[in-house]
Amino acid sequence: MQLRDALKQKLAEYAPAAEVSVIVGEVQSFNVSLIGKVQRANRYKLKTPTTVLDLLALAGGFSDFADPDRIVVLRPEPFSVQGRRTGQTYKRLPFNYKKVISAGGESENFALQPGDIVVVP
Repeated sequence: MQLRDALKQKLAEYAPAAEVSVIVGEVQSFNVSLIGKVQRANRYKLKTPTTVLDLLALAGGFSDFADPDRIVVLRPEPFSVQGRRTGQTYKRLPFNYKKVISAGGESENFALQPGDIVVVP
């Protein structure tokens, strides 16, 4: 609504009765990777906000011998030297699967970000 209203306001000088519609043609997608002991380890292209649990479900769940107690998300962070970006490091974010699936644990089920790598040992 904000974009439509802003465009309508800008056009009002030239076309006071203009009808303005805004249609989203494509949503920007981003990639995340899921590796380890899941049914379908892969790189996934996501177009909507997706949590770790959502991604595990997309992958068909755990495979035999998976250790859900040790899931970790590796989140890329830029690495800088003297203010210049020189590479990338990864921040380790533990994912507490048992807590997430227990009553009241939904707040621990965080959203994935571009470039995240979910590791299921």
